[in-house]
Amino acid sequence: MKNLFIHFAQLVFLFSSFVYSQSFTVDVSETEIYSDLGSEIIFDFEITNVTANDLSLYFLRSANNLPEEWSSSLCFEYCFAPHLDSIATNSQFGSTPIKSGEKREFSVHVFPLVNDGSATIGIKIGNSDNPSEFYEYSLLAGTNVTSVLDNEINTNFELHQNYPNPFNPSTTIIFNIEKNGFGKLEIFDVIGNKVETIKEGNFSKGYHEYLFEPKNYSSGIYFYKLSINKKTQVKKMILSK
Repeated sequence: MKNLFIHFAQLVFLFSSFVYSQSFTVDVSETEIYSDLGSEIIFDFEITNVTANDLSLYFLRSANNLPEEWSSSLCFEYCFAPHLDSIATNSQFGSTPIKSGEKREFSVHVFPLVNDGSATIGIKIGNSDNPSEFYEYSLLAGTNVTSVLDNEINTNFELHQNYPNPFNPSTTIIFNIEKNGFGKLEIFDVIGNKVETIKEGNFSKGYHEYLFEPKNYSSGIYFYKLSINKKTQVKKMILSK
């Protein structure tokens, strides 16, 4: 009976070792990042296949608690639309299984274009062929909030809401600058991709007005971002065709 028990215990140990054997490792650079409003916050992961076989993995966004007007996207070979919560290393997502010994990068991009605050994003990275093997991470992204007084002192410009808004076919962007400076006025889509630079260069002190006439834009939400002397302000606008 004692020998039978020992053999049974050995079988349980071997089975447990098989189930929980590690087929890949994950290195994450940071799990908490604060940046400025209007920036792009990126959490970088490096995945390594430590087996002798090709490995198929899935990436699941298990939580996506964002302030209003923020968005987040999952990326490896490509960055995917913000509404896509699950991707995998297969042809459906323009990818391939990870080869033995291969290292592959995966990232989570957060776009705090409007409204200061913080976001919590849950990420699960798992073996598609072994449901018991996975890693879970909680990511915190936030903006560096400054007081109204600090903003007035440091920014030295004021970006106004475009008019009309919503608009079609054109709208006017207005801002005031208190002193000369180098900067740029840019347009971004709802997931944070820059789609146009209206002006980049030296801006003179005073009143500025730009007529924005998008030619090949689809209907939806866009953001215009003004950066002067490394300070930034962002506003939302809506194109309705």
